[in-house]
Amino acid sequence: DIFGITFEQGRNELVIDDDFFAKVVTKATTLPDSAKRDLAIAMIALKYTQSNSVCYVKDGQCIGIGAGQQSRIHCTRLAGDKADVWWLRQHEKVLSLPFRDDVANPNRDNAIDRYVSTESLTTVLADGNWEALFTEKPAEFTAAEKADWLAKNTEVSLGSDAFFPFSDN
Repeated sequence: DIFGITFEQGRNELVIDDDFFAKVVTKATTLPDSAKRDLAIAMIALKYTQSNSVCYVKDGQCIGIGAGQQSRIHCTRLAGDKADVWWLRQHEKVLSLPFRDDVANPNRDNAIDRYVSTESLTTVLADGNWEALFTEKPAEFTAAEKADWLAKNTEVSLGSDAFFPFSDN
């Protein structure tokens, strides 16, 4: 109630089933079952996030969610950045990082995030830092290697809790 006016929003009773994808509003009017599955997962995730949300899904799992931003462009960018980091973490260079046995999982996760970022040379790979994490200094994950790897991330579904009216996303 605000100044005697009652604002009320109904419960989200959206049913996400095969009928949900019956009308595809793109040039490609048929979706493979894997895309329907991934889009259903995106819509379920978005149903429970703050409004103005975008979700990337690949192979049945959410790989990036951007929610609650004032701009759908920022939601898309945020979710896309998270999806990129998820994909970079699948690279052989990352999977084979020579962590010391005494490095706890949260510290490994933080080190991996920094390793795949643009700040790796000044953080985890800097002399005096890498020794606390690794048994040997890992090779740099170069921008060219990252770009090549990111180009291989295909068959990703994008869901949104609202319409994309413009191509700016």
